[in-house]
Amino acid sequence: MTSTTRFGTVGVFVKLIFKVKTPVPTEDDVLGAVKKQLSPQFTTTQTTFQNATYIKLTDTSFAIDLGFKITNVTQESLSNRLTLTNETETQIQDSINRLLHKVLSEPDGKQFQFPNANFIDDGTEITANVTYVYKEEDVNHPSGFLQEVLKVSGLLTTTVAPTTTTNTTPLPTLLTSVTSTTRFGTVGVFVKLIFKVKTPVPTEDDVLGAVKKQLSPQFTTTQTTFQNATYIKLTDTSFAIDLGFKITNVTQESLSNRLTLTNETETQIQDSINRLLHKVLSEPDGKQFQFPNTNFMSPDHHCCPNNNYQHHTTSYPFDFSDINN
Repeated sequence: MTSTTRFGTVGVFVKLIFKVKTPVPTEDDVLGAVKKQLSPQFTTTQTTFQNATYIKLTDTSFAIDLGFKITNVTQESLSNRLTLTNETETQIQDSINRLLHKVLSEPDGKQFQFPNANFIDDGTEITANVTYVYKEEDVNHPSGFLQEVLKVSGLLTTTVAPTTTTNTTPLPTLLTSVTSTTRFGTVGVFVKLIFKVKTPVPTEDDVLGAVKKQLSPQFTTTQTTFQNATYIKLTDTSFAIDLGFKITNVTQESLSNRLTLTNETETQIQDSINRLLHKVLSEPDGKQFQFPNTNFMSPDHHCCPNNNYQHHTTSYPFDFSDINN
């Protein structure tokens, strides 16, 4: 095998999740903020903005899916097939961190830790998916884009409390008890199906028409319910479908009214997602195949106290060889 190094392009898909106390903003308001504040920032740099979609998750939460392309990424090729090396993965993660900081913060804003990306390498193209739940304490100087989104969401803080210094006497440490309970909760599952074709991609109407006709009726009375679908054109010959589902009656561990993602819960959810994706893509008697592992996200007490709703994302690049029926 011959190994060569080349410069290539990486597709980056960012899901920003916002939780609000009032009804969610409209799609027009959110995408208007993207067009006004975000698009002009990425026109002549190494990172270019591709598209944005708005997804209403619940009455008080929504997501913005953003697509970017990062060029001039060092990539390793073995016999004309891309290989995702540790060096390439680190380079892409660093680029994503800079990208997300630029999207959410002013240049002089503090640095904070973004979630690690979920990488997909099919031998011809590398894509990276990252999901971030907005937390106010992460960003001390919001970017113009984030300020606009927070404004239309009713989350923008317009006043800053004055800084005061007080002398306090430390209180004695008290022993507190932590109660653990098991309960049944709801899980939000977001699936990105990626398709690569040899002809121009189908239209949004055709794809969402297929979802409405074939997919929606399958998930109306079961434990898993279909929520929404969005179409994303990635390139002239590739596109994605983002599908949202809810899975109910999932066993969850709660410590003092805060959900904890245990190994048992994670395994149960992954098994449910595998069955879900098999039902979406295959006939019941079709062969079983391995789906990508899910990116699990537990709710954070800073943004959603006592919330029993969890978000989980998975991406699958479609391959005909996986499916026989």
